[in-house]
Amino acid sequence: MLWCSLSVLCAEERSGAAKEDAFRNTLNKEIRVAKRSYAKKLENQFSSNDPASVWKGLRDITNYKTPSPSTEDNQQLAEDLNEFYCRFETAGLTPHAPSEHLSIQPLTPPATPLSPPPALRISEDDVCQIFLKQKRRKAPGPDSVTPACLKTCADQLAFIFSQIFNRSLELCEVPACFKRSTIIPIPKKPKITGLNDYRPVALTSVVMKSFERLVLAYLKNITGPLLDPLQFAYRANRSVDDAVNMGLHFILQHLDKSGTYVRLLSVDFSSAFNTIIPTLLQTKLTQLSVPSSICQWITSFLTDRHQLVKLGKFTSYSRTTSTGAPQGCVLSPLLFSLYTNDCTSTDPSVKLLKFADNTTVIGLIQDSDESAYRQEIEQLAAWCSLNNLELNTLKTVEMIVDFRRNTPLTIMNSTVPTVESFRFLGTTISQDLKWDNHIDSIIKKVQQRLYFLLQLRKFNLPQELLTHFYSAVIESVLCTSITVWFGSATKSDIRRVQRTVRTAERIIGVPLPTLQELVLEGSWEFAQPVHMCFVDLEKAFDCVPRGILWEVLWEYGVRGPLLRAVRSLYNRSRSLVRIASCLDLQHALGRFAAECEAAGMRVSTSKSETMVLDRKKVACTLQVGGEVLPQVEEFKYLGVLFTSEGRMDRKIDRRISAAAAVMRSMYRSVVVKKELSRKVKLSIYQSIYVPTLTYGHELWVMTERCSITPDGRSSPRLGVK
Repeated sequence: MLWCSLSVLCAEERSGAAKEDAFRNTLNKEIRVAKRSYAKKLENQFSSNDPASVWKGLRDITNYKTPSPSTEDNQQLAEDLNEFYCRFETAGLTPHAPSEHLSIQPLTPPATPLSPPPALRISEDDVCQIFLKQKRRKAPGPDSVTPACLKTCADQLAFIFSQIFNRSLELCEVPACFKRSTIIPIPKKPKITGLNDYRPVALTSVVMKSFERLVLAYLKNITGPLLDPLQFAYRANRSVDDAVNMGLHFILQHLDKSGTYVRLLSVDFSSAFNTIIPTLLQTKLTQLSVPSSICQWITSFLTDRHQLVKLGKFTSYSRTTSTGAPQGCVLSPLLFSLYTNDCTSTDPSVKLLKFADNTTVIGLIQDSDESAYRQEIEQLAAWCSLNNLELNTLKTVEMIVDFRRNTPLTIMNSTVPTVESFRFLGTTISQDLKWDNHIDSIIKKVQQRLYFLLQLRKFNLPQELLTHFYSAVIESVLCTSITVWFGSATKSDIRRVQRTVRTAERIIGVPLPTLQELVLEGSWEFAQPVHMCFVDLEKAFDCVPRGILWEVLWEYGVRGPLLRAVRSLYNRSRSLVRIASCLDLQHALGRFAAECEAAGMRVSTSKSETMVLDRKKVACTLQVGGEVLPQVEEFKYLGVLFTSEGRMDRKIDRRISAAAAVMRSMYRSVVVKKELSRKVKLSIYQSIYVPTLTYGHELWVMTERCSITPDGRSSPRLGVK
């Protein structure tokens, strides 16, 4: 009886296990089918040019950038936030006075142009074009006018809105319905500790944003040449990398001198955009040659604005404010840059770099004299008081590039904390000017996002989709400020970063761009075309006038070679071999040819050539004496091969070929001779082979292919280790 019960139980257990296995297999099969179906759906959306749906599906799969959990929303919190965002309203009318011992000199107004700028007149075609550029998925403003409506009905609405816009400019007044905004608080961090942890993003009228874009283009044309050269935000052909590179250039150039060190102050403003005083901004715009009608229009745009805060399903009461520029308006960033345009350093040893509301003060200290640096900091604090900007001393930090102990800085009776590293516009700058901390942060971000790429791979997505996800999510992290740190990073750090790229290659299954290729792409992104002309003189050594020759030789001490004389003659003629404009280069070439003719020399039009350093095919037509110089794609200058695309692959191949030819010749004439000692062979190797291989290596040694050289196999052939 007991045996029978055990048999029944074992049979039931085996039957249950079999059912469980069958259920598991069925479930896994259905999961695989669902994954293939979803992957096919994403592939079809990608093929049908629907990137928004594709990215939504990719985010659903990977949980990439999921919205942070919201806090407990309530009506009182919405009211408190609205009051908090309007806290500068009273202070904006009565800015603090500076200390009495400081004498702040107003910035000298820039020279006004000879002719006043033309009045802004908006055409129907301008409005139509700006409406057609609307993105359909953008949120509407308080007036509930959607971007899709403007985009669809652009032809029908362009005429009436062009009349409204021009009438607004004529009256120097912005309609009240265009100045309403709904503030959406966005958490700055996962854990909220106070009202300041919410970033106020304003939803304004889509029609008004289109109007602002038209005014923005007009303002940029007027104020662009008059802006502070150390302001890098919202300017053509300038980026964050340019600001960081400029700061590092100031630092490294100064540290090359003896008895020097550098102090960097990272300044943080509290709600910078919300502190702009419209009347003060109007005065500053007038100094920048902006027409008075536009100044009055901007003042109307910033005053008597109605705003309310929407927090989830709760909405606060409306408030009226006349201070600040809402974050989310098209004009706000440029207006803040113009508002702070007169905040500059008056001492050449102190550099003040600005990128919108990000300000960094660089003090170049010589012989421990910090008086100019500390004076400029006091002037900055006083300027902020005069212009209603509030320095956040809790987030303002200082870094000292010096290994000695230095006296801390004090701002408004608060000691500024000293740090060993800080983030300068997204790039981590360390006290020792090394890139370990920055590269560690890059690798950490990339490794986190490689997990998302691996999750997509499990869905059997096509390689094309995986590559697009890699380019948008992972490669974007690698490219951030890569032109800043790549050239001075150690080989070990570069290999660490390159290892993450190889990991992504294994996941996707296709080759990906290397770091070297990303650096080249980043360098070309903002590069301007450079027009080059390589001039050849007919019998230059025979045509040098004796008077000039003896004068130049006297300058070089009589024994100077004739080549230096010709080179000095080139310098005296003020010739330019590379200029960013073909017209300027033609003028310079004409002057050079005329001076050569006067000195008894003649430009050889058959051997002189021109080239444009740019990836795009740009024509450069230069003439000498009515004859057009040929344009080439590559040129060998002083033994170094230049190409129009700036790549050095062919130069490296030529170096390797030349070195290999020398090695074959040396093998036949040196290695076979047993009577030569190893020391003699090494001397021949170093005096003949190494110069052939390394000629011009300063230009290509940093490239990826510089390691592909035959020198690793050449030494054993010579019997040298």
